[in-house]
Order: sequence, then C-alpha cells, then structure tokens
Amino acid sequence: WQLAHTAGYNPLDWLVAPFWAGVVSFAPLSPSPGTYLDAARNNGRRNAWQPGPTPFYADDHAITQSYFMLYLVDRDPRLIAPSLARFDEMLRQPFNESLEFDHDRAEREWLWCDALFMAPPALALATKATGDRRYADLMTRLWWKTTGYLYDRREHLFYRDSRFFEEREPNGAKVFWSRGNGWVLAGLARVLQYLPEDYEERPRF
Repeated sequence: WQLAHTAGYNPLDWLVAPFWAGVVSFAPLSPSPGTYLDAARNNGRRNAWQPGPTPFYADDHAITQSYFMLYLVDRDPRLIAPSLARFDEMLRQPFNESLEFDHDRAEREWLWCDALFMAPPALALATKATGDRRYADLMTRLWWKTTGYLYDRREHLFYRDSRFFEEREPNGAKVFWSRGNGWVLAGLARVLQYLPEDYEERPRF
C-alpha cells in the first residue's frame, strides 16, 4: 500500500527517507526482495542519487542512507558518488558555530536533536561503504557536539533545541519532545549498525 501511495511526497525529503531505508532493510526479510530493492532503486534514480539541495543541512542527508544501503547490495559506485561529494565538502568545513537555535544556522550545524537521526547514520554508512574513517570521525565529532549541548544529564533526555532550555510545563517540569528523543535513539541504533566494530569511539556510542 505504501509503495503504491508515494505520489505527493518530495522523493528527496526527510519525510520519506526513513521509509526508503526501511524498505531496503525489509527486502531480505521478504519473500520477494527484488520488489522492494527495485522500488528503492527507482526512488534513487528519480533523485539522480542526489542528496537534498542544502549542502550541510542534516535533513537533506537523510535520503542518502538508502543510497548507501543499496550500494552495499549492488556495489555500484554511481549510487553514492553524489553523496560522497557532498560529504567531502563537509570534511572541509570547520563546524565551529554556536548551536543556539537559529533557522539559518540550522542549515549548517546539527542544532536540533532529530538531526542525530538524519545525518549520522549516513556518515557511518559512508565509512562502511568506502573504508574511509574520516566520515565516521566527522560524524562522531558533530554527534558529541550536539549531545553536549542538548542532552540534559539529569533527566537523561534531549531538548529539541535551545529554545526549550528555559521552557516549563504548567507543573514546572522541563519541556522535552518525545518524538525527537525517539529520533535520537533510532539514530544511535543505526549508527551502531554501521560503525566499524573496531572503531575507537564505538564503546562511547
């Protein structure tokens, strides 16, 4: 039903990216894996295997997760070449700005918690696909930068972004976003799926 009802959604968008990653994950569990792999390949071809349009915006990296996952099946470098070019641009950036929330800055830094689902698994997958640990190193640095800023160690939860640091519920409780913390947990699980077993920072994750 879902494959038959994808029209109306931007095929590059973060809204559909988890679906396509899920389709590729589901394929080997299905009695007809080719049906699902071909659907994901068709979405990649529709996108010309491009990430979303904003260079360093985490949401626009989410769709590349399915490309890298397909690469691990097909071993066709054309599937990941545009994503690697994007990530190579990221390797040259300092990412040294404040994480205080700002809409423009959100296009350059991971300053909202669900960014930890959108981009980190893709960078971990880039390392798995290429063996180049610079992608995982960048992911690790940015993951802990965001975590250090948004994670409340007393409550063991992530704030959505800095706008919620001082917000309080009517009963005085701090304000956390359930779905956003779900994104973080899912991002963490996916990072651990793809980080090399002997990666130095893996135990910390």
